[in-house]
Amino acid sequence: MFDKRELIISLIYHSVFAMAGAFVTAMLAKEQARKAVFILGSKEAIMWLVGMVVLWDHSPPWFNITKAILGPPLAWFGGKLYQFYKKKHDPANAPVV
Repeated sequence: MFDKRELIISLIYHSVFAMAGAFVTAMLAKEQARKAVFILGSKEAIMWLVGMVVLWDHSPPWFNITKAILGPPLAWFGGKLYQFYKKKHDPANAPVV
């Protein structure tokens, strides 16, 4: 099946791209970024739980459960990264020379 090391690397890889996906989602949603990121995190958790049931024999249960649990916090963190980016690159906050 899978080596535990490979699953952990896959989990890290997934986490990075989940945060990047939430950042892009928030960037596209602009004014409704918080709502869009919340929906994305909820969808991710639901889809991983469904995937765990459907693909029970293809990976250890802890792997899919961990991804389902990490979905909303990773989406939230991606949204926070967008807020930080927006605040830093907002022309209204630029120093006056």
